[in-house]
Amino acid sequence: ARDSPAQRLSASPLGMRRREKVYLALNLLLLTFCSIGIAQFAAFFPLYVGELGIRQEMVAPIFSVFMAASLVMSMASGPLANRYGRLQVLTFAVGCISAGSILFGLTPDLVAAPDYRVALFVVARLINGLGRAGVDTMVFAMLRDRFPDDQAKVLGLAVASGAFAFTIGPPVGGLLFVAMGFRVPFLLAGILPPAVLALVLLAAPKRGSTPTAKSA
Repeated sequence: ARDSPAQRLSASPLGMRRREKVYLALNLLLLTFCSIGIAQFAAFFPLYVGELGIRQEMVAPIFSVFMAASLVMSMASGPLANRYGRLQVLTFAVGCISAGSILFGLTPDLVAAPDYRVALFVVARLINGLGRAGVDTMVFAMLRDRFPDDQAKVLGLAVASGAFAFTIGPPVGGLLFVAMGFRVPFLLAGILPPAVLALVLLAAPKRGSTPTAKSA
């Protein structure tokens, strides 16, 4: 039998139950905060390295190591999730984003030598890359499983949230840098994602719960 209008509404992202709306919104918020934290430094870091005593040609490795780490973690996330569980891998990934962001922001205070600063910046971005790929992979997988009959709509929202974050990340980072200095943007990027993750874990479906699906 065909679904009634009420059944179709209850199974759509705009008409799902309140708990499902909250779960979806929190996952999208997690993607957004993680992406803003990753993208924000592009607005000011290349211009600030001179004040840190770092040569401009060292900016490229600091940027590129992020993508290399993301590539590795993108391939490893699936097997790790199968072995340890998606929420565990997501927690590890958010922890990487938090640790990498805080390390990046504190690097100028931790070491004075430019070469050591470059090394710490590279390590921080590598950790960030692992985290970003892990968050993306796990959130997409969890949303896909939770909303099996609305995958296109829900995953489209997830992609849009990431794109939105990378659009506003550099301006937000630039404003924070001008108003509050180098450390604050990265400290915020280290604090906000774990706070949202805690809410995601609270809202996560219990084992054995039924995914949101359209009625037959």
